[in-house]
Amino acid sequence: MPTVNGGSWGAQNRAFNHELNNGLGCDYSYGYGFSYIKVVFVIILFLVSLISFVTQTELTSMLYSSYEFNEPMLLLFLTHGTWWALWPLQFISIASYKTIRRFVMHILGYEDLGGKKWKGFRRAFASSVKAQHRNIFHTAELTTETNKPDYEVIYRNPKKSFRYYSEFFHSEAFKHLFIMSACLSIILNVAGSTWYISMSLSTGSDVTAIYNCSAFTAYVFAIPLLREKFSWIKANSVVTAVVGVIVVAYTGAKDLSMGPTTTPIVSWVTSSFF
Repeated sequence: MPTVNGGSWGAQNRAFNHELNNGLGCDYSYGYGFSYIKVVFVIILFLVSLISFVTQTELTSMLYSSYEFNEPMLLLFLTHGTWWALWPLQFISIASYKTIRRFVMHILGYEDLGGKKWKGFRRAFASSVKAQHRNIFHTAELTTETNKPDYEVIYRNPKKSFRYYSEFFHSEAFKHLFIMSACLSIILNVAGSTWYISMSLSTGSDVTAIYNCSAFTAYVFAIPLLREKFSWIKANSVVTAVVGVIVVAYTGAKDLSMGPTTTPIVSWVTSSFF
């Protein structure tokens, strides 16, 4: 097994990455390869997001039309209520990856110049989880310092932070971050509820067309609220988006069971706030 006792940790890490990439049949020695992977990754994420949105729209429309499940608030709770799983899913996946990586480096004989020794999967996993929460705590402190001038950052170095999780959860920085996150969650859920309500009032194609133009109509709010400079190009985009919504909503087959003809306009107004 190769052993690296000298040199910088960066040199060891590059050597390890080179050996690992060779074992996986990959070559990232050139910047083009890394950029190409980033582009492909972004395209894959876009396709996944697109498929997920279309699937959600079709399933919601099917629940309303085929099964007469007219419970928009319950659907909002079932979908947005799963967001809480993102935090544990993130730190579990990152901790698992780093633990396996450290184990592979330990097997290959690479030494951590920081003096850290391999002490088993459980301790390596717990150390990675705590390091991630220290990063969150450091971000919370910087955010609190920005929004509260009288707040003083306790730990400037994110690697030297709290020792116990109770200190993390009872800190003023975490409380500030929690309150701000709760307020944003309420705003997003109020906005998200308009989508489910609109799906019960109109067809899936109309709601999709309406909500896809919400990014353009947001420009109307950006001018007075964010003091953004007026642009005729962006204004024309808003007008074009609104005209496109009217064309999509009021052309094609008429379905009288979906409600009055004013529902597309109501959906457009609510989607503007979304």
